[in-house]
Amino acid sequence: MKIELYEEYIKYLNFFIHRYGDVIKKIEPQVEAKQDILNKQYMQMIEYAFGFIQKINLFAIQDYQSQLLFIPQLIFYFNDVCECPGPPNITINFNIDMEAFYELLKINTQINYNQNQYFPFLIDISDLSDGYHHLAGFVHRHKQNQFTYYCVSIQVKSQELKGNWKKFYHIPIQKLKLIYKECLQKNQTLYAFATDTEFTYYEIQKGFNYYFNCSFSQYEQKLKMLKALELIMFTNAPFKDITIQSGFSTYNTLKRTFAKHQFL
Repeated sequence: MKIELYEEYIKYLNFFIHRYGDVIKKIEPQVEAKQDILNKQYMQMIEYAFGFIQKINLFAIQDYQSQLLFIPQLIFYFNDVCECPGPPNITINFNIDMEAFYELLKINTQINYNQNQYFPFLIDISDLSDGYHHLAGFVHRHKQNQFTYYCVSIQVKSQELKGNWKKFYHIPIQKLKLIYKECLQKNQTLYAFATDTEFTYYEIQKGFNYYFNCSFSQYEQKLKMLKALELIMFTNAPFKDITIQSGFSTYNTLKRTFAKHQFL
């Protein structure tokens, strides 16, 4: 991946984090008694924002000539008792069934509600549009049955996604992670393990190549890189500690791995 793209993405994350912080400040009076609550909510947002990187897989963007399409101001309301209102008055540059989208939001169990609290959510809406597509954001409960959803659209499109692409690429990303974990626990090769799954060896490898830009066997290295990136971005830990906590054997190994992927 080109470092320029990575930097642009971080700028976007910072924008969203600051936007979230401003919203919280408008609702919660800036008094000392509530400062700890604000700090915790702000840190929760930072931690969750980094989860975006893991979910949409920045490592795959360069090789698959993908695009990231962000809509940071997609804000809308709906009442969970009355009928949902129409789509917000905003230009959306992807095709999506908004009615199906509203229904998905209402029944999604990943969204938690609480009076005057913000809770993060990240839901897969790939079945409603093209490419690998998620909606992320926070929900705020105003009244008993009135909510505001602060939403960010995260979409990855690829030239590889032509024809019947779901047959080869759209194994759910959580399923791929589960396959990796179970295969590791059973100490089996992927080829042997795949015979007991609903997917073929070829489909699983294609899934890893698409989502993670690596082979099944290289996936662990990617996990270490993500952990190291998280520590570099959000802590002041020395590189020696980052090396150990992220699972690399030595700092030189970490540095070589990042250089290989054009990060250093």
